[in-house]
Amino acid sequence: MEKILIKTACYSFVIGLVLMIIFVPRGIDTLDYLGNVITIDMNYADYFFMIGRYALIFASFCTLAVFILEMQKRNDGANRLIAFLVDWVFEPLKSFVFGFAAIISIGLLFMIAEGIVQLFV
Repeated sequence: MEKILIKTACYSFVIGLVLMIIFVPRGIDTLDYLGNVITIDMNYADYFFMIGRYALIFASFCTLAVFILEMQKRNDGANRLIAFLVDWVFEPLKSFVFGFAAIISIGLLFMIAEGIVQLFV
C-alpha cells in the first residue's frame, strides 16, 4: 500500500502542477475606483509558490482519497466510517468531477469547431 500512496502523491502533485500552470493566470484583475479593470502581474517567484501550494493541496487530497479507498478494499467494507465516506462523499464527488470534465470537454470541442469554421469563412 505504501508504494501506491507514494505513486499517488507524486503523480497527483505533477498533474496538479501542470493543471495549475495551465489554468491559473499570472495576472490579478482588480477594479479601480472608476470601474476600470486593471491587470497586475505577479512576479514569477510568487506565482510558482502559489501554484506549488495549490498542487500540494491537490496531492494531499488525492493521497487521502486513495488511502481511504485502499483501506476500504483491505477491510472489505467492515469499517463503517470508511464505507460511509466512500458511499456518501467520494462517489458523489467522483460523479461531479466526471460530469464537470465531460461538460468542459464538450465546451472545448465546440470552441475548437468554432475556430475551424472561422478559418474557412
